[in-house]
Amino acid sequence: VDRKRVFSLVANFDVAVYPRHVDQGIRASKTAEYLAAGVPIVAYDHRVVDDVRAAGAGKFASNATEFADAVASLLTDDAERARLAAAAAAEGAKRDWRVLAAQYDALLDRALPPLD
Repeated sequence: VDRKRVFSLVANFDVAVYPRHVDQGIRASKTAEYLAAGVPIVAYDHRVVDDVRAAGAGKFASNATEFADAVASLLTDDAERARLAAAAAAEGAKRDWRVLAAQYDALLDRALPPLD
């Protein structure tokens, strides 16, 4: 899928899956895209998805059966899916480029002397 279309497709997901069952220790851009789209996430319970856990935006599994059950339960539980989606959207909003740019701007204003 062309990168320009990914976000619009992900935004239509009912549930996003991150099915890597081995923790590779690298933050995943895929989960950041899911958060930005405000989509609840099902993932294996590894450190790589700690940001999803901290945001309260997902369900986590330790094996394939738990993973499939978590997806199935979210597909049938509208209230839980909506709650996790709202948490994902809130976390995703914090990562918006405009928000991050303002934070960097403030940091640089504090750390660097003003230009004359």
